[in-house]
Amino acid sequence: MPSRFGALSNDNVGARLLRHAVELAFQVLDRDSQVVVLGAGEAAEGVLRSLHQQGASSVTLMNRHPEKAGVLASAWGARAGAWNELDETLAAADLLFVATGSRTPVITADQLSRVVEARTRPNLMVVDLSIPRNVEPAARLVRELVESSRRARV
Repeated sequence: MPSRFGALSNDNVGARLLRHAVELAFQVLDRDSQVVVLGAGEAAEGVLRSLHQQGASSVTLMNRHPEKAGVLASAWGARAGAWNELDETLAAADLLFVATGSRTPVITADQLSRVVEARTRPNLMVVDLSIPRNVEPAARLVRELVESSRRARV
């Protein structure tokens, strides 16, 4: 499928980094794992493309703007989720890719603590691909959370 964004083609370094992040995650998790992608820009689309190419079967895209999420999710075979259901969606997820463009964290340590307490599944792997980070650094201290980030050489 062609990208809506010319800057992030399959051949550039950014696309290879996103593909590599997905490949590494699937070395730990199954392709039928519950995956959540936050964002609706170039990086989120690159993650969705890589998940699609890797055969991920259960992907939910979430964004503060549901119309953007709906269009992008349908283009890559994902489901669009409502932002107000983020905590519930994360409680059922195995893997979270954060690919948002916020200047401040959109995922906090307190939020992840609540999510982990509500979970019936094992660990949640969090991959923060955002620059600056969009997962609060204190989230590393949350038990049962596996975190990876671009700075940690995903």
